[in-house]
Amino acid sequence: IALFQNNRSAEVATLRPTATDLHWHGYGEFAATGPSDPLTPLHESVRQRPPWRVTPSGWATRYGSVDGLVAAEDNGLVTVAAGDELTLSFDADALPKIPSGHQRRFFLWTVGWNKDADYHVAAGDRIEPLPWHGMDDARHGQEPRPAFGSDALHQRFNTRWVGPLNYERVEAKRGEMKTGR
Repeated sequence: IALFQNNRSAEVATLRPTATDLHWHGYGEFAATGPSDPLTPLHESVRQRPPWRVTPSGWATRYGSVDGLVAAEDNGLVTVAAGDELTLSFDADALPKIPSGHQRRFFLWTVGWNKDADYHVAAGDRIEPLPWHGMDDARHGQEPRPAFGSDALHQRFNTRWVGPLNYERVEAKRGEMKTGR
């Protein structure tokens, strides 16, 4: 969202991303702050291993372009795992010219959910079930996710396994669940 404003008026223009890229970044080191300040990761100072012991496991969005997942407000989610980075590009030339006496300000409007492995989080040790617009946040994981048109996108994009289990163990577990063993 771009906002043009002067002392008397404001005009809002909306841009959609023209390109997306989900890729590995690393785990940000934390800035030295006071004990009551929030943890502040440093983007340029990263490590390859997380400073915590448990990471939610499951099928995350594969690396590369994720344009299809961010193109519309349709419950299509980019499942960003710890250490990942999502880069969005916008075409500023698509915005109206800045009127004389105005300033342009940019706001990134996103909708997302954060799930971690804290023991207070329902199903915090795994990525699924995926959240959706309109769900009861207090009952997440207890009520089934409705079917959405974007579910096919998740099947196509969520092909990267993350977490403590390797792929072979997961597939064996799925086989056991199907056969009732």
